Amino acid sequence: MNPSTITYGVKDPTGTGPIKAAQITVPFYASWPFKECPAGAPLNAASQCGRHYADYQQIAQITSRANSTYEAAMIKIARYGRNGLSFHANYTYAHAMDWNPNETTLVAGSDVLDPATFSQEYGTSDLDVRHSAAVTAIVEAPWKLRGIAGRLGNGWALSGIGQFRSGLPYTMRTSGSLPEEFDTTGNAITGLGPGMNGSGGDNRVYGQGNDGRAYNIGRNTFRYPNTWKVDLRLARRFDLGERRQLELIAETFNLFNHQNVTALETTGYSIENSGSSGTLPTLCYLTINTTGNASCGTTTLTGSGTPIAAFGKPPDINATDFYRERQIEIGLRMRF
Repeated sequence: MNPSTITYGVKDPTGTGPIKAAQITVPFYASWPFKECPAGAPLNAASQCGRHYADYQQIAQITSRANSTYEAAMIKIARYGRNGLSFHANYTYAHAMDWNPNETTLVAGSDVLDPATFSQEYGTSDLDVRHSAAVTAIVEAPWKLRGIAGRLGNGWALSGIGQFRSGLPYTMRTSGSLPEEFDTTGNAITGLGPGMNGSGGDNRVYGQGNDGRAYNIGRNTFRYPNTWKVDLRLARRFDLGERRQLELIAETFNLFNHQNVTALETTGYSIENSGSSGTLPTLCYLTINTTGNASCGTTTLTGSGTPIAAFGKPPDINATDFYRERQIEIGLRMRF
C-alpha cells in the first residue's frame, strides 16, 4: 500500500457535472515514487524510490466479504377461466444491497474503489430492480355457434402480456490513467493502474474538493430509464375432426414499438495528463459527442478515435434478445 494524494483540476464549463469544486484531491496509489523507501532501494535525485516489489503491479487479496441483502414484497391478483377470461397481475417492490462482489467466474484484479477503505463498497446492487409489474390476460370465445356463424365465430382466442420494470442502476466512472505525471518539483509520478486514485480498481468518482466538500458519487447512484413492452397474440383454431386441429396465429412483440434503453454511457469524467511539471492533471466532464478526447464541452479535439458519448446518453435502444423493436409474426400450427 502506498497511498499519498494527488490533486486534479476540474474542467466543466457547462457546470452540469456533479463535482462543483475547481480542484479535487484523492488518495493516490503510485508505483513511483514510493512513500517509504526500504533499506537499500535505489533513489532518484530527489531521494525517491519505486515500490518495494517493483516486479509486480497491483497485489490483490481475495476475501469472501461480498454479503448481500434482498427485501421484497409482492401483490398478486388472479382470475381463472371464468366465461373464457383468465387474468393474472402482479407487482413487486424490491431492494437489493451488497458489497460490490466480483460477479465473474475468473479470478480478477482489484475491484474496490480504495483498497484502504472497504466501507465505500456497500451500496445498491447491480441487480436491483426496485419496481416490476406484469399483466397477462387470455380471452377465449366461450360460445359454440352452429352453421356459418360457427365457422366464422368459433375458436378465436386473444392473449396479451404487458411488462414494466424500473431502470437498473449504474455507476458514474472515469476513463484514462496517469502513466506519467509530474509533481511540483518535476519528479515523475506513475500510478499502479487506471482510475482517479491510480489503484487500478473500481474507477469511480470521489475526493475532497477545494470548496470544502467531500465528493463521493457512489456505486449505482444513477438509473436507466424505466422499461416496458406489450406483446399480443390473436389465434383461430379450426376443428378438422378426429382430434385434429389447425391453428392460425398472428402475434406482435413490443406492440407500441417503445424505445427501451439497453445501454448507457457511464463514463462521466476523462483523466487527462498535464504533461508538464507543476501543472495539475485534469478531470474533464464529458457532455458532448466527439472524437478522441473531449475538451470539456467544446469541439476542440486532442487526438482521433471512436466517438465518445456524453455521460448518460444511450448508444443502444432495444438491442437485446428480450427488448427489441416491434416485430410481427404469422404462424400455422397443426395439432393431431
